[in-house]
Parts: sequence; C-alpha cells; structure tokens
Amino acid sequence: PDNVYALSRLAQEKLLDFLCGQAGGRAVHLRYCHANDQKRGHLRRMADAIQGEISLGPAPDQKVQVIGLHDFVRCTALAGAGGASMPDVVNVAHPRVWTHRELAERIRSELGCGRVIYDRETGGVEDSVWANTNRMIEGFGPPEADLEDLIGRVIAAAKVDYRP
Repeated sequence: PDNVYALSRLAQEKLLDFLCGQAGGRAVHLRYCHANDQKRGHLRRMADAIQGEISLGPAPDQKVQVIGLHDFVRCTALAGAGGASMPDVVNVAHPRVWTHRELAERIRSELGCGRVIYDRETGGVEDSVWANTNRMIEGFGPPEADLEDLIGRVIAAAKVDYRP
C-alpha cells in the first residue's frame, strides 16, 4: 500500500488480529465509506465547498463511495447482534463508485449554484480506495437509504444553511 489510508487500514486490521489472538476471541472489522446525513459527511462537505466556491482538493479523479448514516447505524447494530457468523472484514458502502468530480458535478447540478473547483485538472485515482460491497449485501442486505434521496436531502439542507 502506498497511501496513508491504506496503511492505516492495514494497521487497524493487524491490531485487531493481534488483540483477538491474545484474547482468543474474534472481531468483525466493519469499514465504512463516508457515512452521511444532511448535516455531516462527505456529501455535505462537498456541497458546502461548491456553494462557497472553495477548492475540493487535488484529486478530481479519486474514486469514492458514500453511505447514509441510517445504513451505517443499521449495519453496526446487526454486526453487534450477530457478528459471530460474519466474515472478518465487511465494507459498508453504497455499491455505486464515483469519481470525486462526478459526485461534485452531480451535487453542483442539484444545488444550481456555486462552482466545482479542484487544485488540478486531473489526478488522484492512484490514491483511490473503494470497497467491494458483496459481503455487506450478503450479511446486511443492500443499503436501505436511497442514494438519490440522500443526495437530495443533503442538498436541501445545504441550501437552507448556506450563508455567503
């Protein structure tokens, strides 16, 4: 792994392996990709930056997934109730994979104002980390929160809260 996120993820998994080995137990490592509600998360940060015409950073081609806070909580509760029959690592994310620019342009379109600004025209795909959702769907079912509805709710809240 050549990026900080991948290294931290590997360290977390190794720490869990070590602790479980020491205790003779088992853990389920749930990886969440950008949990969101109307006020917090990746979607809201993007909406606020677009409205304020602030750069979204140097990585327009970086891949990303998002998930609703509802599904974040739902999957955590299900894992706690029945983790013994689950695989060790479950990626909790919406199956849709976006580039940052695709998601930003989608948000900008619905906002109807602001600008999508990046520090560079291209780049960032090399730092992408996205998740296979097959184990999540097998263990918890597909996300319950509709992604388009979630984006719409985030946009509506961002419009109301925006103070130029």
